[in-house]
Amino acid sequence: REGEFTFQLYAANSEFATEQDAQPLSTVVNTVEGGFSFEPLTYEQIGTYYYIIREDASAELPGITYDDTAYRLTVTVTDEEGVLTAQTAITNADGQDAELTFRNIYRPVAALLQLGCKKVLQGAQLPSGQFHFTLFAADEGFNAHEQPLQTTTNAADGSFRFEQLVYEQTGTYYYIIREEIVDPIEDMIYDDTIYAVTVTVTDDGNGALLTQTAMARIGGGATDEIVFENVYMPDDPTPPDPPKPDEPEDPQPPKTDNPQTLAPYFIMIGLSLLLLFMLMSWDKDNRRYK
Repeated sequence: REGEFTFQLYAANSEFATEQDAQPLSTVVNTVEGGFSFEPLTYEQIGTYYYIIREDASAELPGITYDDTAYRLTVTVTDEEGVLTAQTAITNADGQDAELTFRNIYRPVAALLQLGCKKVLQGAQLPSGQFHFTLFAADEGFNAHEQPLQTTTNAADGSFRFEQLVYEQTGTYYYIIREEIVDPIEDMIYDDTIYAVTVTVTDDGNGALLTQTAMARIGGGATDEIVFENVYMPDDPTPPDPPKPDEPEDPQPPKTDNPQTLAPYFIMIGLSLLLLFMLMSWDKDNRRYK
């Protein structure tokens, strides 16, 4: 831009050294074409005059790398039949002939972009790292390049992010994002949506690159967020009944069909009947059995 850069002319000695804290003889700025001219120098005596020409980098414009070359200007003034004539020579710090040109580099600060997305799981709790997602660079028609740029997995809250993308040049960049089925889960219905991402990188003119992002579903419409929704749907959603605890076995009654076990009972019954019979037959008067 016109007037963006400043150049200074300093008086010097034959060794091209300037005095300490020397003030420039002339200070000028560039035109829109990049040229610049110092004010005319006037010589009234013959001799050799020495100067230093350099760029003023104190402005520190954002994104600009300045040319720190200090050009040496030698002016030789001679008397040509009563007319003073000046001849100039320009050299670099090594004493080689040079063209008085300053070359600066404009490199704006790179733009950074991190794409954040989300995974939703219906029908089951979502564990960390269960699902995989891939970011591909693509062409303008959103045809993915063969190799993915990045692959990531979800966090326990469903969020997932790709690593930062770095942009050092203006332009338009195209990507697609999709879910990759790495280890298929039985009864899982996966989201096969493919998202198209367009990143437009511009220069703000003040040393920084800016990004603007647009997202859409391929085959669908624009969207403000990237969300993949899976559904877990087993064939029998009812959990089986828990097993019943083992019931203790009923205690077995003692067996009564063993003759040896019943013998004492029969003996006691027999003795009782005999005693009863004897009591009924006893004659108290004659003190004998009837």
